[in-house]
Amino acid sequence: MRMQINFGEISESGFRWEFTDSSWIPGTYQTHASGTHVLLELVKQNHTKVELRSSLQVTVQLECDRCLECYAYSIDSDMRLILQYPPENHLHVRNVESGRAEIDIVMLDQPVVDLEDILRQQFLLALPEKQLCGEQCKGLCSQCGADLNKSPCACSADKEKSPFAVLAKLK
Repeated sequence: MRMQINFGEISESGFRWEFTDSSWIPGTYQTHASGTHVLLELVKQNHTKVELRSSLQVTVQLECDRCLECYAYSIDSDMRLILQYPPENHLHVRNVESGRAEIDIVMLDQPVVDLEDILRQQFLLALPEKQLCGEQCKGLCSQCGADLNKSPCACSADKEKSPFAVLAKLK
């Protein structure tokens, strides 16, 4: 599938694509992605403005930040953007503060929609900030590295050997 579309190729009635190809997914996520389903729709508003609507569904394997175990994470994300290419004589004025209506407008340097870049951004923004296999994940023991989700380790009894244990006695 061609991932760069010129504004002149988009009609007012729009284009609609549906595909399961995962070649646009960035880096190592690509080898661990499954169930990819993308729905894209481009509609030309005028000669300088295009509306993009997309729906992204993909399951990717992530590594838990606490216990380092792999787990499946499902992304189901919808997006709506206005892509605008200013004419030659258009002044570039940037607002210091913007409301919700301005957030969804993307100013382009050329009248070309780069679908791969937009999908990649949508994918990365949908990933969790802190990758956890579960809310109750206990992580790894800082002493011996044992997975505390599977069983407690003997190091928990040695907490008194911490250099800060003396401070606890001062209370």
